[in-house]
Formats: sequence, structure tokens, C-alpha cells
Amino acid sequence: MLLEFSCSNYKAIKEKIVFSMVAGSDKSHQEELYEFDDYRVSRITSVYGANGAGKSTLIDAVGYLGFLVRECVKFQEGDKIPRTPHKLSAEKPTAFDIQFVVDGIRYAYGFSMNDVEFLDEYLYHFPSGRQAKIFEREGTKFSYGIKYKKELSQLESKTKSNKLFLTTAEAWCSLKEIIHPFRFFKDELIVHGIGPWFEYSAEQIRTNSGMKQILVVFMQKIGIPIKDIQVKIENRQLTTQDMPLELLNKVQMLTGMGSLQTIEVKFVYKDYILNINEESQGTQKLFKLLCPFIDVLVNGKVLFYDELEASLHPALVDELIHTFKNWKSEKNPQLIFSSHDTSLLDLDLFR
Repeated sequence: MLLEFSCSNYKAIKEKIVFSMVAGSDKSHQEELYEFDDYRVSRITSVYGANGAGKSTLIDAVGYLGFLVRECVKFQEGDKIPRTPHKLSAEKPTAFDIQFVVDGIRYAYGFSMNDVEFLDEYLYHFPSGRQAKIFEREGTKFSYGIKYKKELSQLESKTKSNKLFLTTAEAWCSLKEIIHPFRFFKDELIVHGIGPWFEYSAEQIRTNSGMKQILVVFMQKIGIPIKDIQVKIENRQLTTQDMPLELLNKVQMLTGMGSLQTIEVKFVYKDYILNINEESQGTQKLFKLLCPFIDVLVNGKVLFYDELEASLHPALVDELIHTFKNWKSEKNPQLIFSSHDTSLLDLDLFR
């Protein structure tokens, strides 16, 4: 579960903003709240605001945090950190802080950075309700919790100034207090627009009959009378018919790839079959959305989605939200989305 996220000096966000999933004292729709220690945590949150108010930037900031944790291991010494500070604060650090729950343990993680290095970084957990340090970093100086010092101190020399210590440590140590937080960013924090959603959905439909059946039933429920979905994935060799020989040779030299993956998706109706490219934009978006959406529900992940209603019928958005609201599971999925759809501003639907 996500508890809280904050950031400062990122794109349109200049001063520190805080986004919290911890519920207030209101008594409505308490069945939608997760209980964790002394917290009540929201299952679904909708973010509203005018154009330019910062909705997309908030969601983009969450995705950027996940990107840095996952990918900074690839930064070479001397590489600049890809950073986009506020236009009026280019010389000031950018900072991120996040609190979340993994396997019943609350973690707090954060860091600040400029264009060339991570200035500070910390990771705490709360195994018995009290804050306990796993590590802290100030420039090149590190400190550790007592039980982690022996293993983590050996990794200081492997951590470059433009890499996060959490990412470096995960690659070299076996501590669950490092691995579990890292995997939250790698596997549990899902931001729409990051990752090959169409390819993921096609592969799931091709290989996972359970996922395919759920998708077909859901689409029938919302009025799309399909009988089946057919997916064909092929890898074929690139030829000079695809591109000029000189360009083909450069692609193969730079990427090591000599093949091209093609994905064909067809919707089977009672009397005809349509290629997905012949379907409406809404149906195409629905295909890309539903498999990750189901994955989030089944596996208890956190999904951020910008403008959920775009290209989707209002009744479909309503159905997606009700599906999330009514999902029964021991795991705790969460949905955070931005929207301009004021029909969703309904106290019978949301807290």
C-alpha cells in the first residue's frame, strides 16, 4: 500500500507538495478503507483540478521516482542524472519522500539530488510501530542500523555519486529490508504510460487463459458482445523491405537485433472478426488497460492513472471504479487517478 508521497522542485512543482492516502475522520464508505496499525488507508482516490493545476505532474513525479530507483544502476560514472527541476529553481535540489507498506511493514524512503549526484538518501522501517534506521546517506558519508551495518557497509565503494544506494544494495545483498522496498518500486508501483501495456496485454491473453476469460466477460458486461480474443505474436527477421540496407546494418550493429516482433490482436464477434486497429479508440484503450488493471487487483498493487476517462465512455469508467470498490481480496490494491469527469463527484461513489 501507498501511505504518502511528497516531492519538491520537479517540473511544475516548485514548493513541497504532499499527497496522502491516509483517510480522514469521515465515517462514510468505511468498507473501502484498509486498516493498518493506527491508520485507515484509502482504496481509491480521484485527483481533480483545472488544466495546469499539476495533476499530471503529480502522477509523472511518482513515475519518475520509480524510474530512478529501477534504472539508476545503468548510469555510468560521469553521467548526468536526467532531471527536470522547476524553471525558477534550476540550481536547487529536487527531493522525493514516500511511505508505503510491504508485507505488513511500513517503510519510509527518500532522497534529494541535483543534476550530477544524489545529495542524501534514507531508508527507515517501522517493524514494531517505531522508526528504525536501515541506512542514511549524506553525500559520501553513510550510517546504518546496527543489524545492517556489517553487510551494507561493504557496498559503499560500489555506490557512485549518481546512483541510489538502495538500488546498488539490492543488486549485491540479501537483506529483505532492502529487497522488499526495491521490489515495491520495481513491481508494485504501476504508473500508466510507463511500460509496454499493449505488449503486456497481448502476451497475457495469449498465455493466460484465466486473464483472457476475465477480459472477455468484462467486455461482454459493458456491452461489447465479443466471443473471443485471438492473439498472434511473431518474431520475423528484418529485411531490406523494412528499411534500407545501410540503416538495417546500423540497427543490427547498435542493438544486436536482427528481428522484429509483430503482434496481431483480433476480436471475435458472432458473425465477424475485427482487427483491433479497426476498433474504436475506446475499445483499443480498454484492451491495453484491462490486463494491467486486473493484475493490480489480483496482486494488490498500486496503480496511478492520468485522465482515466480519456477515450472511455462514462459508464465504463463507472464500471471500472465499481469493480475496484467491490473487489474482495486479502491483498490491498489501490487506484489513484486524475479526472475531469465531474459525474464521478458523487458521495454515493466516493468518500
